Amino acid sequence: MNKIKDTKRSAVVSLLTGTLAALLLGAVSPVFADFDGFPPMLGQVGSTEILLDDTVRTAAQAEKAGVPFFLEIWEQMPHVFPMFSILPESDVALQRIAKFINSSELDQLPAEYGSSEYRPNRGCAFRWLPASGH
Repeated sequence: MNKIKDTKRSAVVSLLTGTLAALLLGAVSPVFADFDGFPPMLGQVGSTEILLDDTVRTAAQAEKAGVPFFLEIWEQMPHVFPMFSILPESDVALQRIAKFINSSELDQLPAEYGSSEYRPNRGCAFRWLPASGH
């Protein structure tokens, strides 16, 4: 019996089962997280990206915890599109992120970019601002 080999195998099994447990318990995925006590959240997601469903489910999870969630689904945008300065939508998305960080409020996403949904908690003071003619 090789003690070093068995120790490595045991460490790998522990790591994998620990990772699996973390996934199952929500320590890794926001889809299963406990958002109790979190501040308002903004989720910007492209309509074509693989994380669209996870973002919508995360919004629902935040709503269950009473956390306001501003969900924006941007038409035909890829994953992490705000980081691609070549896209005109990137600048708009980054401006919206900055506004949200500064005020926790947003205008509705202009229809030319996609759709938005606000999921407030009961009695929440945060809300969509009136349209400002973008």
